[in-house]
Amino acid sequence: MVLTEDIVAHLVTDGVGVAGHIVGTTITPTTGTAFEATLPALPDDCVAVFAYGGTPPSVNIPVEFPSIQVRVRAVSHDNAYDKAYAAMKSLHTLTHITINGTIYYWIAAKQSPSSLGRDAKGRYLYVVNFDIMKEME
Repeated sequence: MVLTEDIVAHLVTDGVGVAGHIVGTTITPTTGTAFEATLPALPDDCVAVFAYGGTPPSVNIPVEFPSIQVRVRAVSHDNAYDKAYAAMKSLHTLTHITINGTIYYWIAAKQSPSSLGRDAKGRYLYVVNFDIMKEME
């Protein structure tokens, strides 16, 4: 499975959002609030998971070390921070968990939720970055 799909699945299981998929310009289901690799124009309050960089895979054992960013947007400052904090609590210190058939040895937050200010529509943005150790697929 795709890393971002796994993380969204875990966040949904922990009640941090409702899995949403974008088909053309339509979000399905219409109640979707948690997305992979995109922060759609709507809904105003949502969570998105992006994969980026990380460190090189191990040369000794079949593991890799990707990084992810959980980006949260909301109309209310408190809601944006609270959702980012909930995502941090959901993922930080996870150890030896299997999500969609992939083993995640650990997930660790790099920092507490950080404000990115507001977007062009005045909505608040927060991010939390994570380091991961997972099995290679």
